[in-house]
Amino acid sequence: MIESAAASQHETITDYVVRHAVSAAKEDLADRRYFTIDDAAWVEFTALLGRPPVYKPRLAKLLAQPAPWRD
Repeated sequence: MIESAAASQHETITDYVVRHAVSAAKEDLADRRYFTIDDAAWVEFTALLGRPPVYKPRLAKLLAQPAPWRD
C-alpha cells in the first residue's frame, strides 16, 4: 500500500514516508507551539510583558562568559 501511494505521488518510498512522518510530527507538536488563553489571563500576561526588566547580576556574569563550544 505504501509503495503504491509513493508511486502515485512520483516519490520514492523513503521520501513518501519521511514527508508523512514530518507532517505527523508537526501536527503532534502543534499544541506546544500555539496556545490560547482567556481574556483575564491575556491581560495578566501582557501586564507581565510590559514590566520593566529586572537586572540579574548572576545571569549577566554567565552571559559575559565565552560559550564553551567556541573554544
